[in-house]
Amino acid sequence: MILWFAGMSVVIVWQVFRSPALDYRLVMLGAVLPVGEIVFGGPRLLHTLLFAVVLLTVVMLATQRQTPCAAPADRPSHRHPHASGARWRVGSG
Repeated sequence: MILWFAGMSVVIVWQVFRSPALDYRLVMLGAVLPVGEIVFGGPRLLHTLLFAVVLLTVVMLATQRQTPCAAPADRPSHRHPHASGARWRVGSG
């Protein structure tokens, strides 16, 4: 049963992200981590939404970048046609 969770978590995460830089071992660990609550007699903290939200918040705060990832909003993007002064044309001209 543990292999089912580990295997399907990797397949689903690969289908969604398709990132070669992602460490799939951590994905498998996160999928089977709640099984460790068997020691305490059943599902408790690791099966709650609160634990998932707190863990995600901690990971996001610990891994945030100091530099912005995207271009500032006041600078036009080079990929947008209006940024270069081009106009949309309808029809053959």
